[in-house]
Amino acid sequence: MKKSVYISGSILILFALACGFAKDYNFRNVYYSHNELIHQTSRLQTLPYLKAHHKDGSVYIFEDKWETDSVNLSGFGTYYDFKRTAVSEKLQVVPLDSIALFETNRKIESNKDKRVKMLSVMTAVDVVLGIICLTSPKTCFGSCPTFYFDDGNPNRLADAESFSNAIAPSMEYNDVDDLRYSGFGDKIVTFNMLNEALETHVVKKTDLAIVSKPLAFDVFISPEEKFYVTSANYRLINASASEGDITKVLEFSDMKERFSFADNKTLVKKEEILMTFDAKDLQNTGLKLSFRQTMMTTYALYSAIGYMGDEVADIFAKLEVSKDKNENLKTLLYNALGGIEVFSQQNDLTWKYEGEMYETGPIAQNHEILPLKHLQNINGTIKIKLVLNKGLWRLDQAALLEIEQETKPIYVQPLKVFKNGAEIKSVLTLKEKGERNQCELSMPGDAFKIQYSLPEIKNKGYNYQVFLDAKGYYIEWMRASWLKDKDLLALKRMLENPVTWLNGETSNYKKYEADMEKQFWESKWTKNNTSYESL
Repeated sequence: MKKSVYISGSILILFALACGFAKDYNFRNVYYSHNELIHQTSRLQTLPYLKAHHKDGSVYIFEDKWETDSVNLSGFGTYYDFKRTAVSEKLQVVPLDSIALFETNRKIESNKDKRVKMLSVMTAVDVVLGIICLTSPKTCFGSCPTFYFDDGNPNRLADAESFSNAIAPSMEYNDVDDLRYSGFGDKIVTFNMLNEALETHVVKKTDLAIVSKPLAFDVFISPEEKFYVTSANYRLINASASEGDITKVLEFSDMKERFSFADNKTLVKKEEILMTFDAKDLQNTGLKLSFRQTMMTTYALYSAIGYMGDEVADIFAKLEVSKDKNENLKTLLYNALGGIEVFSQQNDLTWKYEGEMYETGPIAQNHEILPLKHLQNINGTIKIKLVLNKGLWRLDQAALLEIEQETKPIYVQPLKVFKNGAEIKSVLTLKEKGERNQCELSMPGDAFKIQYSLPEIKNKGYNYQVFLDAKGYYIEWMRASWLKDKDLLALKRMLENPVTWLNGETSNYKKYEADMEKQFWESKWTKNNTSYESL
């Protein structure tokens, strides 16, 4: 789950990866004005650079050669103040902790400081992305860290996508996801954590949250991340939407998802799903949904990055030091499109609002339960209505469950961590509180195997329901093909009035919509590429 942060799991920030650049360019000989030096789209893929965006709004531009120690970044370069006036051109020494964000267009060597990688906005060379990303860049695959139960199945769907809204360092947060895995104690369990896109993942924690429960029972988390033990599953009698009867689609969690296409005239339009459950003797009941998003928010946020163009790092550097701008960005698309609203029908046939579910990301399904406080039995049935934005959600299952009790999990840290096949001493296994502020860095193509030892189950007839408790952020690299879409005025309109922007973008989105899901999955970085270190 993604707490109360509302930005797509596959978006924002930008970055640079380009190999084979000439080694002998000198910025003094090539650039003739500060604007050319700092923002020159046509040169982003030809001249190596490192830009260090200072927290006070100034920027340092370094030549190809730069070094770091435990405290400082140093190298020959030019310093520009917040007005972009050249102040000095010399050997620059900059404290690392004064930098909000870095920006580069070439591979950062493994011997360079980890903190530079953690904060680097990169501009990827599209030649490595394949034909889909070149011809349809807004459907190109992107993701936060994805987790898979290690069962040897190469075609297994992702069991979780973590902190998918944490698209910048300042947006880092703790995220709990239902892995839909039940296990017994005293057993080693392994999950794979993959970097499947052109992104930098900064992972602070990958603990398991485990709940002991009777074998015949289940456990789900609520939108507020409370854990509930559940029992009876009341039968779904009927479910209907604009296309007709969808009962068979929502009855079981089987990846047969119900979804709709966006309206032809506006991307901001609500639709309804009506459901009837056979439930006579309700005590304490909750609605469980298994769901994920379509590509709508991904498209919108890729558009935002494109509008930023070669100024994307400047914009995100400002985001890092502006709490107000940060908060506005978090809620941008949620405020425009909303979540899945839940209503229950009353005896007088009116509808009572029960709450809402919302999770960003089109990759892994979310499995949540919403406790219902206003249910009324109508002739032995319960009627539920979902109100949601048309074309935004994929629903796999809707179930009415009896909530037995709220419970608390036990937390288990990783036992061993393997990176690209070799065991490593990972910060994810550290138990000392101070050390847990460190991170594990994951670059494109990196594959981690994380092993856990589940504690012994003391009660016979019980097992553990397993959840992922992760913390971190990620930085999505800038695709070179997005640069041509730079339009700061359009970005301003989008941020100031996202509903109007979405409505105006309807016809463009509809051109992509039917094929977006297929193209998104076919453009995964790890499908035809190896790790970042091999580039």
